[in-house]
Amino acid sequence: MVKLESDIILRWKVKTHNCVYSEILPEGYKNWQIWVSAYKGFGQGYATFATDETAFQIVVTEEGAYNVLAIGEKK
Repeated sequence: MVKLESDIILRWKVKTHNCVYSEILPEGYKNWQIWVSAYKGFGQGYATFATDETAFQIVVTEEGAYNVLAIGEKK
């Protein structure tokens, strides 16, 4: 069992531009995990983080819309 009382769970639907999407993360959280899945498509993607975990960038195989799920741990 995992306690989630100090975690934040966020989700977005994003549209990529040149197979990339960037977003700033909320302050006060660390150890982010992000999952990316295509919306009505077959593309795949992954997230990379800024070294200070203030932002992330998604890189995908096909241009389009993607669902993004993020979980961060409170600092």
